[in-house]
Amino acid sequence: FKTLDLSNIPPIVTRGVLIDMARHFGKPMLAAGQAFNRAEVQAAMKAQGVRIGRGDVVLFHTGWMKMLETDKARFSSSEPGLGEDGARWLAEQGVVAIGAD
Repeated sequence: FKTLDLSNIPPIVTRGVLIDMARHFGKPMLAAGQAFNRAEVQAAMKAQGVRIGRGDVVLFHTGWMKMLETDKARFSSSEPGLGEDGARWLAEQGVVAIGAD
């Protein structure tokens, strides 16, 4: 907890943008280990009419929280999420934080 403690991070007050990746892939929940990158994020944004800008927080819906209700061990062992290419692209856009369910 001393190394990864988030309690010293000041509050972030900015615009939050939700991108529904589960909807983009036409699934209620993405598979464990499924990565999405720049191309998929941009396609989802376009289809959902979403824009991001410098200073935004981007939140991804993957549906993975449903796994917590059915298989806690699997929930903790892996998850879908943003790939390296997608992370680099979001950083280039000036996004200040990302998160996912």
